[in-house]
Amino acid sequence: MPLVTFQEHNQLGEIVINNPPQNRFTFEAITDLSNAITAAAASDVRAVLLRAEGDNFSVGADPSIFDDVDDAAAGQLAAAVIAGTNAWEAIRVPTVALIQGQCFDGALSSAWPAT
Repeated sequence: MPLVTFQEHNQLGEIVINNPPQNRFTFEAITDLSNAITAAAASDVRAVLLRAEGDNFSVGADPSIFDDVDDAAAGQLAAAVIAGTNAWEAIRVPTVALIQGQCFDGALSSAWPAT
């Protein structure tokens, strides 16, 4: 099951981070977020809501993504982050981030385009 999903509700798009309790960004979550943002940009929704399950929006990157990272893995991680950032720019409708609890590190830059 993806850690970040995109769903359409009538004309509202909803991107949900679902990796509680801290909603840490693993490599899988970063990739899922990029895919969800891309799906939102390609949809016909009139607005997009970014939110997270649990008590915290996100504490940012899971430190384990940096364990034993070789050049290829670092490149893949950077490509996923850049793809997500670029995907936000493709969304041409209003975006809103619903932030609760903690929001640190990369989560701030994920939420920023949606505020």
